[in-house]
Amino acid sequence: MIPPTPTHVPTPTPTPVAGAKRQRARAPSASGDSGALLRTLWVAGAVLLLLGLFPLANLMSGGREVPWWSRAVLEWLVRGALVLALAAALAAALGDGLERAARRAREL
Repeated sequence: MIPPTPTHVPTPTPTPVAGAKRQRARAPSASGDSGALLRTLWVAGAVLLLLGLFPLANLMSGGREVPWWSRAVLEWLVRGALVLALAAALAAALGDGLERAARRAREL
């Protein structure tokens, strides 16, 4: 037997229990013990949103660097609203079918 070292640590082999079903590993859910992860993701999303939407270069240059900013914001808002409306319509129309397809995919 090889003695335990930092690079080699023997792990016990699990023994199957008669009649037990094999369970798949699951990703942490958005509730319960992964609440800290969810909060971290929300904070990261908010920071990225602010950095992506706040015209820091325009602010620092007094409006000379990004003269197209206001037109771009309007375009992003309009297109973003259209994407959200389309996603909501697709979710409403295909919600149950998509849920069944996702459930079948997880069972594979």
